[in-house]
Amino acid sequence: MEDGSLFRHYYVINKIGKGSMCEIFLAFDLKTKRFVAIKTLHEHHASVPTFIKRMHRESEIYKNINHNTIVRYHDSNFEDDDKYVAMEYLKGSTLTNTLRSEGGSLFLHDGVRIMENICEALHQSHRAGIVHRDIKPDNIMVDSDGNAKLYDFGIAYADDQMLQTRVGDIKLVGLYASPEQVMGGKLDERSDLYSLGLVSFEMLTGTKLHLCKTIEQFMQIFQKPAPPASQQDSSIPPSIDNILMKLLAPKPEDRYQSAKDLLIELGTLRLTASEQEKQILFGKEADLLFDKAYATYEKGEYRETVAICQELEDSDVHRKASMYLLLARAAKAMDRPEISVRYLEKAAFLKVKDFSIAMDYFCELIARNELAKAADICKREYKSKFDKDVTAALIKMLSSWEEPDYIEARRLPQPEPKSFLDKMKSFFG
Repeated sequence: MEDGSLFRHYYVINKIGKGSMCEIFLAFDLKTKRFVAIKTLHEHHASVPTFIKRMHRESEIYKNINHNTIVRYHDSNFEDDDKYVAMEYLKGSTLTNTLRSEGGSLFLHDGVRIMENICEALHQSHRAGIVHRDIKPDNIMVDSDGNAKLYDFGIAYADDQMLQTRVGDIKLVGLYASPEQVMGGKLDERSDLYSLGLVSFEMLTGTKLHLCKTIEQFMQIFQKPAPPASQQDSSIPPSIDNILMKLLAPKPEDRYQSAKDLLIELGTLRLTASEQEKQILFGKEADLLFDKAYATYEKGEYRETVAICQELEDSDVHRKASMYLLLARAAKAMDRPEISVRYLEKAAFLKVKDFSIAMDYFCELIARNELAKAADICKREYKSKFDKDVTAALIKMLSSWEEPDYIEARRLPQPEPKSFLDKMKSFFG
């Protein structure tokens, strides 16, 4: 797969990720008019049944778990040589890069938000009988509003022989493994919660607890409780100390027994904490209102979303561009496309140097066949090299928009004609 090429009905923009098994490319779906991330196997793995099976199972996980805290599935193919999974393109950066840019740790309310998001993602996957087994900062994407999504279920729900860790082989489990994972034991949802505890401890303190090179060093850590996070940062309140200590209990039976248990505790904390502690843990009033608006949108309560955003609009909110994006999505869901596109335009105007904000606007312009406006958006002066590379590729794509290959790729598949019985079922359904 090469930059600037057509792959089925996807225009390949550039490579955005690479692992031991796969490569990930940013692409534009010419049919649905949206950006996607396409995951393909490395050429030397493309015919290996074990790797094909693993990627196929990962695509099934995305397909079956549809939640805003987990990357969404779009499309896949495993029938011929072009094996791939097309997923939601996640704007933002990995938690690893976010921590690096923030000096190693996050503000308390930002860390707690990410902990809640990933806990919700684990709750959804565990409900489906899936243990992720690889919770780490590299597998968490954080957007510009501080919301996080979990991805890379590559070793989740895989064959036992692929998951068996040899005792003493530290490289196979990494820095975010549970005691039972290090010892090659049976893993369940409590193992994921331990890993979440390690990630959360690092987010809030800037300290990695498991900088170990030998099995003996791991065993020394596991024989005693984790230190309180407040020893590293005195601003961390006892409530968060207690949550982290319980997540990091060496024995699974001493931890939270499910992600839902932790979500309930965090929800109770939102209700019972003092006003000062709420601001420290969950953000200022405007942040809480924005979170509420986002939650109502996810529940499909679009009128409530609009009402909350109108309450926010007169405030000096640092996330106003994000609020306009949310209003645009709510308006579209309410079948008000003209209002939606105006909000998208407002958001793009507010963040004129950031193409990640303008991406939704670009997609809407393409869907409306306003190609000249879409090209103008791409010709703006953007700050980051990534944005410049993407917009240059999109201008090249638009220049070929009317070529036969592009027209064919944009052609939507025709639905199969319905039989008489299907028509009757549809009519009476």
